Amino acid sequence: MGMYTCLFGKVTFKDDVAQKANHLSTEFVIWQHLLNTRRLKKHPDVIAFLTDQRVFMVANGASAYFSADEYPDQQHVLEGIPDDAESANHYQPNKRTLTFFCSLKNYTDSIEKFTRILPLIADDWDLYSQYEEMQHEYAPDHHTPRDGLVHGERNSESPYGGYGF
Repeated sequence: MGMYTCLFGKVTFKDDVAQKANHLSTEFVIWQHLLNTRRLKKHPDVIAFLTDQRVFMVANGASAYFSADEYPDQQHVLEGIPDDAESANHYQPNKRTLTFFCSLKNYTDSIEKFTRILPLIADDWDLYSQYEEMQHEYAPDHHTPRDGLVHGERNSESPYGGYGF
C-alpha cells in the first residue's frame, strides 16, 4: 500500500501568478494555470512539476491519515480554512494566499518538485511536512524561504532526511 507524507501550510503567491490563478478559488487547485504566466511557461522546474503523475494531489483534498488537530504547534499556518470547508484548502484572493492540508504518496518526489517551484511562484511560504511513519516520533519538518527546504535543497539538519522530503 505505501506510506503517505502530510503537507500543509500557507503559500502567498507572486502578483503575476495570483492574477492568473482564477482556478484557485475553487475547491480543487488546478496547477496548470501556471502555464498562463509567460515567465513560467517553459521553465524546466514548472514543467517537471506539472507533468508529475501526482501533481493533482498537492494542496488538494484532505488527509485520511493525518489530522490537523495532531499539530497544535502549527495551527497558525492553518488559519483561514473554514471549519465547514468540504476540502482542506482555502484561497484568499485579496491576500493571494492558499492555505491547505493534504497528504500524498511521494513516490515521484511530487513534494520536492512543488517546493522547487515555490521561489518562482510565491513571495512567501510556511509549510510543514511529515512522513507517516514519523508522525508520533518527531515534530514535522518546517519549510520557509528562510530555512528548511529552499530551492529544492534538502535540510541537512533534518533528523529524517529522505523520509518524505
